[in-house]
Amino acid sequence: MGTILFFFYNLLTPFIALLYLVFFIFSPRRRLLRSFLSELGERFGVSGAALPEKPIWLHAASVGEAKAVKNLAAILKEKFPAAAVMITTSTWAGRTEALKLTPHARLLPLDFYPFMKKFITRARPGILLIAETEIWPNMLVCAAAAGVKICIINGRMSQKTLILYRIFFPLTAKIFSGVEKILAASVPDAANYAKLLKDDSKVAVTGNMKYDALDTGPDKLEGINVFLKKISWTGKTVWTAASTHRGEEEAILDSYLALKKTSPGLKLVIVPRHPERAGETRALLALKNIPFIVWSDRARGMFPYSSPFMGKGEGGGSPDCLLVDEIGWLINFYSLSAAAFVGGTLVNVGGHNLLEPASFSKPVLFGPYVQNTREAAEMLLKTRGGFMVEDGEELRARLAVLLKDPKLLKTAGGNAKKALENLQGATAKTIAIIEKYVAAQQQENHGDTENTEKHGGKTP
Repeated sequence: MGTILFFFYNLLTPFIALLYLVFFIFSPRRRLLRSFLSELGERFGVSGAALPEKPIWLHAASVGEAKAVKNLAAILKEKFPAAAVMITTSTWAGRTEALKLTPHARLLPLDFYPFMKKFITRARPGILLIAETEIWPNMLVCAAAAGVKICIINGRMSQKTLILYRIFFPLTAKIFSGVEKILAASVPDAANYAKLLKDDSKVAVTGNMKYDALDTGPDKLEGINVFLKKISWTGKTVWTAASTHRGEEEAILDSYLALKKTSPGLKLVIVPRHPERAGETRALLALKNIPFIVWSDRARGMFPYSSPFMGKGEGGGSPDCLLVDEIGWLINFYSLSAAAFVGGTLVNVGGHNLLEPASFSKPVLFGPYVQNTREAAEMLLKTRGGFMVEDGEELRARLAVLLKDPKLLKTAGGNAKKALENLQGATAKTIAIIEKYVAAQQQENHGDTENTEKHGGKTP
């Protein structure tokens, strides 16, 4: 039955490949023909780009997963310098991130049997490490058939995914039959994998590597401090509301206005999750009569105090709010803040990275919708470094308590850092388990090389 379902799956994939081709032909992203053809070639497994010989193969879906395996990739390169580390991703943005870790970054071919088999035959990887939830049937089946050792690292499996896999269990059994080890990000993830496979001997809990790979080095502080001086924010207390979504920004702004009554010098940095929504946030700030300035305006020479949205504000021209509408600046503002609210949690999005502000010893506030980051939320609550709020009024009340007591604020920030530290260490645990598979494969590769040399460069 599993083979039959696998056959039908591959009957569908050519249609997916055709849709992909049509999409890219008409996509506005197709700015340069060369990059378009390069991406298309990698997706269809016909790219002429050279692949490393017998690499350690890491697969990470996109930017988040590529960042999560950053430390793992570095350790693998250090422990096994003779082996190339190849990283494949499912998105172009992920590929760009992976190029920071290795020159051997590629887009994963579409999951069609001939494409995937050709890719694996060309690369001849010894081991495949799949990050988180990127389970592609042909990738796993073709890799297993080629003798590649397969491990799922940082493995996650939700209850909904478990149910879906159980519905197609004959296909699922075929897909997972070649998996050597599943290293789960949490106890619930491990339990779901064990239920699915009906075998807990293959499953181990190593924790989530993304907590080991947080970017905690603010690299743009000098420019930001110059900017803050221009808008008269130097020495002011700053609260950052990060990764905000439609539906929660109004509650954040109402909380801020109420807090200004007791903390008149308080400043707000608001960072929408999607910069393209900045216009919407800007309109809401204007509606609330909050004097604000837009971060991207700095490049247009609109300082000091020339923004049409500034109003009079406190101090005769200093804005109350800074709207950050560019990617890559958030952690710098975390480091300058007294406390942080992380969005996607007052609306049912599931939450974003709660531990980035914790890495700077800042108290973390968040709403009840934390299903995507539950482990971090629970640890923050346990250590009293984070606080769950149900709505804007609770957000205001909690911030008011923290801001009026510097000692409490500092203690909560220290507790937030402890929460992060309690969740770190997954990379070391992962390496301890997988290095025996990598070492065995490297030994086998070494033996193949020696045999080839004995036979005058020909494979015996």
